[in-house]
Amino acid sequence: MTPVVLSSCARRLLTGIIFLFIPLSVMAPHGVVWEIIIAGLTGLYYSRKQPLADLPKPLTSLLLLIPLWGLVTAVWSTHPLSSLVMGLKILGLVVLGLYWCRLTLSLPKAIQKSFIHALIGGLLLGIFFLLIDVWSGHLWQTFWKKSSAKAFAQGSLLISLASWPTLLWILQRPYSLRLRLSLGICLLFSVFWTLLQIDCDTSFIGLFLGFCVFSGTFLLPRLASRGMRLFIPLFVICFPLISLHAFKPDYIPTYNAYIHSPSYLDRLYIWHDVATSIFEHPWRGIGMDGTHYHENTHVMRDWSYIDEKGKTHQHQTARFSMHPHNAILQLWLELGFIGMILGTLLTYQTLFHIYHSHLRLIEKAIGAGLFTGTFLVVWVSLGFWQNWWISGLWMIIGLTIMMFKGQKETNETVYHS
Repeated sequence: MTPVVLSSCARRLLTGIIFLFIPLSVMAPHGVVWEIIIAGLTGLYYSRKQPLADLPKPLTSLLLLIPLWGLVTAVWSTHPLSSLVMGLKILGLVVLGLYWCRLTLSLPKAIQKSFIHALIGGLLLGIFFLLIDVWSGHLWQTFWKKSSAKAFAQGSLLISLASWPTLLWILQRPYSLRLRLSLGICLLFSVFWTLLQIDCDTSFIGLFLGFCVFSGTFLLPRLASRGMRLFIPLFVICFPLISLHAFKPDYIPTYNAYIHSPSYLDRLYIWHDVATSIFEHPWRGIGMDGTHYHENTHVMRDWSYIDEKGKTHQHQTARFSMHPHNAILQLWLELGFIGMILGTLLTYQTLFHIYHSHLRLIEKAIGAGLFTGTFLVVWVSLGFWQNWWISGLWMIIGLTIMMFKGQKETNETVYHS
């Protein structure tokens, strides 16, 4: 296939978008949606001029089927217009994201190199913005009445994921092994330290667990492949049952002895209530984006927790939040049993293509680390349909697969079950 030659204007536009991606996600995360719109439309434009590289059909089919099924659920949704609008939004973002990824795979090496340099520069600038807030005594709290963990959570989450293509670029440099490892350690240390200062636990833990899976894939690829493809889909299927039985309100004070964050404890209450609602109508669901309009969003819950100093606090929160802070539960609650099956298949197919592709071992490890960080974030933190998150994730995925060579490493085996 002949590489796509971007016009000078398109190349500069996309380079600027990639450079501003992380800084924008830190300062104004919803602006990232415009970045993926522009990038996806650019890919769509060039696809009309010449064929772009193909992506795995099972993955693209599942990615399209989920919002399409969301549109179908508008027929019986508790709020049909919201389901219809959300389904169209997510379908549009999926289409644009796919065209962005296809474009990145079709570009010549020189342009790919400039894009990854733009990402690294933007990543360093985004980290610098976060450090300014730390060094200035958290001025954001003064002006916006938000803690740094709340104000910069979106940027922190995307920084934790953007670290993976950056790490891959470092490890693929034609430097000595000692220098590559030193640069990789410096990158991870700076990102870990910055995320720790911002106190966004999800991004920190997601990057840490991703690094554990990265190491396991690199050292024991066969075991990691089978373990991830078995455990993660099984966990997705079983988690509603786990939430129903393990997070009963009577049990949460016991967990309070180990978890002192009120936001995390509140999520355990929410997860139990959401799981209960799932099994009240498990087959069709309540419709895409239906959680936002569920009656439990207006019903309050009184509860207490003990902080790290042993002081008891009284809280009152809604039984349902705007979203369940859990993609697994939200998918089943809103899209029903078919939505859960589609989500499980998407999870399995993603892992299958990471471990069974003709990538080099280091690239498989990077892919597994990125998947783990992403899975942790959507499992404990975000709503499944948040546009800034989907857009930012597409940007990172496109830049990551752009760097994958798609060729077998010498003496490497593609591991089959």
